Amino acid sequence: MKNIYAYLMILATVTLSAACNNEWEDEQYEQYISFKSPIPAGGEGVTDIYVRYKEDGKVTYRLPIVVSGSTTNTLDREVHIAVDKDTLETLNIERFSIHRPGLWYTALEEDKYDFPKTVHISAGSSVEQLNIDFNLQGIDMLEKWVLPLTIVDDPSYNYKSHPRKNYAKALLRVIPFNNYSGSYTSSAMKVYTYINGKPDTNARTANKRTGYVINDNTVFFYAGLISEDLDKEVREKYKINVHFNEDGTWSDYATEIIREMEQDGVECIIPGEVIEWTVLSYIRDGISLGKNLACINPGHFNWEELGARYAKDWLMELTENKVSVFYVPTGDMWKYQTKKSLFEQKSE
Repeated sequence: MKNIYAYLMILATVTLSAACNNEWEDEQYEQYISFKSPIPAGGEGVTDIYVRYKEDGKVTYRLPIVVSGSTTNTLDREVHIAVDKDTLETLNIERFSIHRPGLWYTALEEDKYDFPKTVHISAGSSVEQLNIDFNLQGIDMLEKWVLPLTIVDDPSYNYKSHPRKNYAKALLRVIPFNNYSGSYTSSAMKVYTYINGKPDTNARTANKRTGYVINDNTVFFYAGLISEDLDKEVREKYKINVHFNEDGTWSDYATEIIREMEQDGVECIIPGEVIEWTVLSYIRDGISLGKNLACINPGHFNWEELGARYAKDWLMELTENKVSVFYVPTGDMWKYQTKKSLFEQKSE
């Protein structure tokens, strides 16, 4: 009797297993076409893609295109891809409002990318790559560049795009990187601001500082507490470029001036060029701390007139006086009031 029960149990198990196996031979879902471009939870609605910046600016990014479902794809499919600026505009308005275009993502310029308009997915394969060729030379990362893509549907096509938009569309935020870009811890950096024209003695800090690519050896940071949370018109005034030498060391004009003032005890500078939010901020902060610091800034016009006067004689000599050359002074854009002239005015 026990043997009979044992045989019955084995027979039932085999039958159930066969039924389960047959069930999984059928498609359990729907075979949709989608991008593999996940948007992080709590993110900004775009997918960050990091691409290595090269000297010529050219790099290829491979975006996976997936056939979903529980069974193997049995069809040869030609998937059509297009740029979708409308979805990007909708995201900008919903996330930042129509009144804050300075915060919007910007559609990547057409000369910065190229990709095939169709991707072939063979039967038996469920994944294929869309090769996107970028040409990022001269890119300005002040803009928040996004390449918006969509899978194109049509009744004549033998596929359907995924009904969820975040699968059928890819908003790729293009972030080139080099050996020096990325996030740096800056919690030890103290930032002092001015309130009503007076320096605030309470220092503020920022947890990180981000370096953005300019070229293969140069990045820029935003000064002070400036970040991407502010309008573009504000951010562009506070860009600090940092160029790294071949040996990995870095230097920039403003930092070199500040370093020389610190190390050599220079109290007054007469620069040909001055950066207000670095050198002059350093001088103002030093004065507020009781240091004797000053800057005499004649400006481009006054400095360059000396060279223009010489250029007149040089050009006449170069042309053997066969060409008439005249020096026309631009005049001083500043008006000055001396103590002597002020006293004379009062006497009159």
